[in-house]
Amino acid sequence: MTNEDLKRIAVEKKIVLPPFPAKYLTSISKELSDEEGVLFFCQAKEGKIDGTFFVSKKRVGFIKLGFFSGTSAVSVDINRINSIAKRKGVLSGEIEIWDNAAKIVYSMSSLHVDMAENAIKEAKTLLEQKNNVSINQTSAADEILKFKNLLDQGIITQDEFDKKKKELLGL
Repeated sequence: MTNEDLKRIAVEKKIVLPPFPAKYLTSISKELSDEEGVLFFCQAKEGKIDGTFFVSKKRVGFIKLGFFSGTSAVSVDINRINSIAKRKGVLSGEIEIWDNAAKIVYSMSSLHVDMAENAIKEAKTLLEQKNNVSINQTSAADEILKFKNLLDQGIITQDEFDKKKKELLGL
């Protein structure tokens, strides 16, 4: 993912970029793979540390941008997030993320708090949909095996089996 791709995403999602966004965009492009799919990112703080907050289809994270120490990233998988909460003021706000181990608080522009929360909810929904598809595919396979056993026992005909198999596979 290039900086230009990220700028396009920022425009589409109405993310306000800082005046000189290169270091923020570069940190995201280095940290995230194209397959992860960026849902949201913005300039933020974790405590007093400046960095980039991001939400992908797989995780929520923070890339610390140190002047002397370079960059480092911490993230939480979407499926490990138990709950989120937000607080908004006139200019700034916070989003709190609870996982199985701790609470993490990120400060950002109040314009971005709702967007961050919505992106996390979207990522959780995408993950649930992906898991439901896997369950349904397994169920179809199980049903086909059941009908195969009925065919082997002579309870149904080959034509009945083929018809049911096509129906279960959506063909």
